[in-house]
Amino acid sequence: MKINPYLIACTLAIAPCTFLQKLEAKNISVNIDQIDKSNKLEEEGAKKWRAKDNHGAIKDYTEALELNPKNIGALFGRAYSKWELKDYEGAHSDFNKILKTEPDKIHLYTLHNLSLLNFETKNFKEGIEVTTKLISQNFQLNNSYTNRGLYKEKLGNAKGACADYRKGSENGNDIATLRVKESCEPSLFKAFEKKTKNNMLMNRAREKYALGDGRGSCEDYELAKSNGFIPPKKHRLFYKVFTEPYCFLRTI
Repeated sequence: MKINPYLIACTLAIAPCTFLQKLEAKNISVNIDQIDKSNKLEEEGAKKWRAKDNHGAIKDYTEALELNPKNIGALFGRAYSKWELKDYEGAHSDFNKILKTEPDKIHLYTLHNLSLLNFETKNFKEGIEVTTKLISQNFQLNNSYTNRGLYKEKLGNAKGACADYRKGSENGNDIATLRVKESCEPSLFKAFEKKTKNNMLMNRAREKYALGDGRGSCEDYELAKSNGFIPPKKHRLFYKVFTEPYCFLRTI
């Protein structure tokens, strides 16, 4: 019998194709199974969070993420549980992982939580970036403008802070309205501007000192003094007895 070479070629081609199809189906099945288990662990984590068992919730959320690193719900839940346990850096990391996992999506509630959390972690520049994104999406403008104003104030930008407080006030935020009234009126702005800059310089001086940068710390202190900074009465003696001699020694 004459064998058709074309038929042999086709027959031999079927086996590897079928094997690959079965292998692919097996892998899909494993992935679906993992995703299902991950989702169930996420649900268990949410139950524990509602029961105020944040440690147990974090354990479940972490196991869920080991099965499916792209489980956004587990990441969000774990971030929230860490936040409630005052693990601010851990919460900050998990919220940012959500943004990196789905960079093409606008996660408004993740950004909103980061907007608030950045106060705790003192990430003031990132706080401005996050709230700016929220404003661009018209998300809770009363709070977003006010929060961005607070960040700008922390960074010594009194003019930018007042511009945002006014926007927040126009959108009905009571805190923003109070800030405008107490700090941003023309007769009060100069004093607010000086106070804002000095607060920023003194906060930066403390941070530098904590990092071992004594010279940089004293430079910021001198800048604040030249801008009219006067230590609060209860700390005045400390500055006179300890800070002034310490900073004098840094310059010789």
